[in-house]
Amino acid sequence: MVRDCIETVIFLVEDQKNRLREIVEHTELLPDMNSKLDYLIEQLSKKDSPSLREGQLSISARVLDILTTGVVGSGVKIMMGQEINAREGTAMVVWLLGTQSPHMMLLDLVGDVNMNRLSVILNENASIGLRVYDGASHKTEVRSNSYPPGHRLVILGVWKDRNISLWINGELQGSVSMSKGFDYLGPACLFGIDIEGKLSADAVRWAPQGQEVGLNFKKNGIWHESRFDTVTIWNRVLEKSDIDTLAEDPWVMFR
Repeated sequence: MVRDCIETVIFLVEDQKNRLREIVEHTELLPDMNSKLDYLIEQLSKKDSPSLREGQLSISARVLDILTTGVVGSGVKIMMGQEINAREGTAMVVWLLGTQSPHMMLLDLVGDVNMNRLSVILNENASIGLRVYDGASHKTEVRSNSYPPGHRLVILGVWKDRNISLWINGELQGSVSMSKGFDYLGPACLFGIDIEGKLSADAVRWAPQGQEVGLNFKKNGIWHESRFDTVTIWNRVLEKSDIDTLAEDPWVMFR
């Protein structure tokens, strides 16, 4: 019965893409919704046409919006209307290390839970990890060295085809190859929130008066004096000269 329902939906997507949003809205009324939508996305990803691409992204957005509604923790969630370039791009996070470094999600670009996902993670030893689940659901990670408290980190996660690299303050921390490139990235963009809930912050607030504008995150009951300053995403790989400029002044693009 379930398979028949899903095959019917896929047929409608192929023939009448304009009805997809209506289908997605009604999908959440079905029992065991998440498994059905996961199956639907998997089937859509095996096709290759503009209409199916639009359908895949619309359903993915709906799934992620539902999933993140119930996530435990605090932070910022943005459901982006524009698709991120899955073939190549750069994501920048500017983070001020606090007195301690809890294991916490800084940035999560989520296409799905265990595939097409890129995350920038703060580790307990004050190192930074760039973790990806590629288009084939394989997990890959690059880690930096540890940094002292109070150090401002300009973190860049870069992807191009099957390659990912991590840059911090203008220095390459490492690069690895994925087994398969991303099929899509986004539409969920999370700051301080882990879609699985494990690495989410406990609370978030604006930095107190007298500090630079940014967000403070509390984890394990402590604010840690850390600060989230900015996030920027480019749909291209930045040149080394651009990376060096941002390391010196990550707000140069706003001046």
